Amino acid sequence: MEWSDLDWGNLPSWGAFLAASIAVTLAAGAYKREGQRDQLKQRLAIQEQASKVGAWIARVVEGRAVEARLLNRSDLPVTNMEVWVEAKLKPGLTGRTGPPIISNLGHTIPVLEPKDDKTATMNLPAGTTEESYDFRVTSTFTDALGIKWRRTPDSLEPDGENQPSWHRQMAELNARVWRSVRHRRL
Repeated sequence: MEWSDLDWGNLPSWGAFLAASIAVTLAAGAYKREGQRDQLKQRLAIQEQASKVGAWIARVVEGRAVEARLLNRSDLPVTNMEVWVEAKLKPGLTGRTGPPIISNLGHTIPVLEPKDDKTATMNLPAGTTEESYDFRVTSTFTDALGIKWRRTPDSLEPDGENQPSWHRQMAELNARVWRSVRHRRL
C-alpha cells in the first residue's frame, strides 16, 4: 500500500472535523469555568458564617489593660474562640522604654452565641501606653461546620489541619503564581 492509494477525504469532511474539534474545545473551556464558578460559590457559602465573626481593640486602659471586643453577628454559635493582642513598640520613639513586643495577652471564650458580643480584658505590663505601642488583635474560632478560622486585621483564612479542599488548592495556586513572579523578576 502506498500513500497515494489512501483516501484522504474531501473538503467538507475536513471542515466538519475542524468544526467538531473547535466545539469540543469550547465545551471543555465552558465546563472548566462552570467548575470554578461552583467552587467559588461553595467557598463563599462555607465562609459566610466566619465572615460575620470578628474581634478588635475596643480601648486601652492606660498602663493597665487592653479591652478587645468579640462579636458574632451570625445565626449560629462559634466555639473555642481565642483572641490575643500583640503590642509592638512604635519605631522612632526616643526616651521610651519597654519590651519591643508584648505577645502573651490572650483570652479564650468556649462559646460565643449568635448575635452576641463580649469584651475580653487583658492586663498589660506597667507603663504600656497607646502612645508607645501599636496594638494588633488576632482571633481563632471554630464555626458550626467544624472549620477552624484565623482572623487578623488583614485576612480571614481557615486555620490548621481541617481546611476545606478549595483553600489548599488556592494556597497551592498562589504559591505557584508567586514563584513565577519572583522568577521573572530575577
